[in-house]
Amino acid sequence: VFDLKFKERINSRHFLEKNPFKFSSGSDVWKHSARNSKVPLQGLLRPGQKVKLNAVPLFAYPNPADVYYVSFGVLVGKHSLDHPVPVKCIQTSAIFPNAWKEFFQKCVQDLNIHGDWRNNVSKHGGAGPEKVNKDRKRQVDLREEYRRTQPGMKELPAPVRTKQKVAKTVVWKDILNDHYGQVIRIMDKNYGIAAGFVPTGSRSGSPEFVPFQMVFDTFDVYIGDYDCNELGKCLADVMQVGDYVKFNGVRVDSAQSGDARDITYMATALLVAKNTDQVKSMNFPADIAKIDAIDQVTPTKIDNFKIVAGVMNGTRLSQTERELLDGIKAGKLASKVMDLLYLSNCADDVLQDS
Repeated sequence: VFDLKFKERINSRHFLEKNPFKFSSGSDVWKHSARNSKVPLQGLLRPGQKVKLNAVPLFAYPNPADVYYVSFGVLVGKHSLDHPVPVKCIQTSAIFPNAWKEFFQKCVQDLNIHGDWRNNVSKHGGAGPEKVNKDRKRQVDLREEYRRTQPGMKELPAPVRTKQKVAKTVVWKDILNDHYGQVIRIMDKNYGIAAGFVPTGSRSGSPEFVPFQMVFDTFDVYIGDYDCNELGKCLADVMQVGDYVKFNGVRVDSAQSGDARDITYMATALLVAKNTDQVKSMNFPADIAKIDAIDQVTPTKIDNFKIVAGVMNGTRLSQTERELLDGIKAGKLASKVMDLLYLSNCADDVLQDS
């Protein structure tokens, strides 16, 4: 509790310049605390009095009076309601030392449902142990309005970030082999869309993922050693939206872009399963050709892709598609098919290596 006696109310726009109370450090402001001045709170506060304060949640049990907050700076005194508390509030009560938390617990459990002491208040000494108060002094961060500048030095502005976030570059490879994804749409009996992802490295130890969409057809989907076309099956016979896939693919420029999507990948082989453990254990037939360059893809296949991708690029995402893509972006798929701990330590932006 800080007892600062302002002679007058200071307009908030001019408080930084006209505030008469300036301190060199956080510990310096404690000289004006009720504890340091040896002033009992009964001499500063009365029931119903309004005060300006900082507070953070701190939970304790049992808690008969439902006290769930602890103050971190209370301003009292003349005109105190018109001015800010001299110290900044901490972000979380987790940084309080255990000694303070134990003291808070003892105080709270000795209150009745009306907030009155069940036992003699002197049992708690009216304040926490001296060590606790020293710990709190080290945690104090002065507000700029109360900070004293060095003689002859102008008031410096508060520092700001150069830039909040820097967008990472996504590397789109031309050839994809043994990648993982999910079925997000079955267009008709022959064509479907799956979504894969690109890890974009790590920010603060947390990998980020960019989803991408890919067109596939019945000639790309293998059940055992045969594709769906050879087996006379349509896509709905062998898969559902949300199923997991393992695929090879190539990057192709779409003939028509759209606002809804940007499909630039075409599958060349695809395996499907109901769970990631199963799809990870599956292998492509040994006799299928692994594409190393787009020149190995037949022109008709590319033409068909451009027609289908062009149509879908102008087709809005369904709610189901949006939810699946959001999950992939959040890393739900990556967490099942990749070593995210290894990825967190990688500095380079690479396309998914499974």
